[in-house]
Amino acid sequence: MEKKVLFFINQADAMRKSGYLDDALKLYNTAEKICRKLGDGNGICITLVNQANILETHGVFDRAMALNKEAESICREIGNMVGLNITLSNQAFIMEKRGDLAGAMPLYKEQERICRELGKIDGLVGSLIYQAVVLELEYNQVKDALSLLDEAYQLAVDQGDVSLIKQVEEIRSEIVKRKG
Repeated sequence: MEKKVLFFINQADAMRKSGYLDDALKLYNTAEKICRKLGDGNGICITLVNQANILETHGVFDRAMALNKEAESICREIGNMVGLNITLSNQAFIMEKRGDLAGAMPLYKEQERICRELGKIDGLVGSLIYQAVVLELEYNQVKDALSLLDEAYQLAVDQGDVSLIKQVEEIRSEIVKRKG
């Protein structure tokens, strides 16, 4: 990635962390334009996803979804599986916020597949958790949801990740409590 692009992205990241979201959005947009001129697919994906995340926090879901879908398409085209994983997750979150749990499920399943291929255990555990929640809330498939959580729990234990273990335990407890 070109130094000028990195400068804009780093500045945008700093602005975003400081709460200056509109300024960060402008800087990401500038970086995106430069990346497009350079034909830098990875840079385009990074800037699109960051813009989408800011828009999503503002509740501008349609535009955020469109940017994530464009990033998804570019990631597929250039074979950027890490970026693809991120865009799928972002789209699924937006769908959940819109109340479309059924629409989020295929995205979480694809994210699961990618995480397995990449060996990204934390992402895999997250995907299994989200799928479990969707199975329970949308389809009332408690047994299948708990089965996914069992796998997520074992993966978290194998990693020794205490925060993931706790997260899985909390979700499991909530499901069990709701279903008696």
